[in-house]
Formats: sequence, C-alpha cells, structure tokens
Amino acid sequence: MIKDIFGKLTAWPGYFMGSTLLGIAGLAVVFVKNAQNRDLKELQVKLDELIATNKSSIDPRFQKLTDDELKQLQNFYKNVEIQREKNTDQNNETPEREITYYRYK
Repeated sequence: MIKDIFGKLTAWPGYFMGSTLLGIAGLAVVFVKNAQNRDLKELQVKLDELIATNKSSIDPRFQKLTDDELKQLQNFYKNVEIQREKNTDQNNETPEREITYYRYK
C-alpha cells in the first residue's frame, strides 16, 4: 500500500525540499523580526534617556514662562516656519525633502 502511494508520487523529493526551504525561510523571517524588535527596543531606551536628560536641562528662562507666553512663542515659531515655506516657494527652490537622489550603478 505504501509502495503504491510512493509510486504515484514520483516528485515527493521535490515536495520535501520545497517544504524544507519554506520552513527555513519562515525561521529566517522570525529571526530577522526578533533582531529588529531588539534593536528598536534599544533605540527606544536611548531616546528615553536623551529625553530625560533634556528635561532636566531645560533653560530656566523657559520654565518661568506662563502658558500664554508659551503659546505666543509657539505661534511665533509656527509663523516663522510658514514664512520660510513661502520664501522657498517664491524662490522656486525645491525643499530638501523633495530632492530626488539617484543611485549610480
């Protein structure tokens, strides 16, 4: 009976090799994803440390500002950004984020 099954499936070594290859590829994906997650966790810890050190080293002048003064300061910098964008549009310059870099072969 088993002999008849293997007699009909003449390509079973190909199926075996294909399934093995898929299994190895699946494991490779799992290992790469695990490494990426570990790297992202390390990066997040470093960012948290930087944020914690920057919070303690805030300029004392900014700590004394009221909420209204902080809003005025924020609006001022927003207006500066809007003016900068208008100036780049008027000068027909492409902003740096829109420049296309081509790879050389």
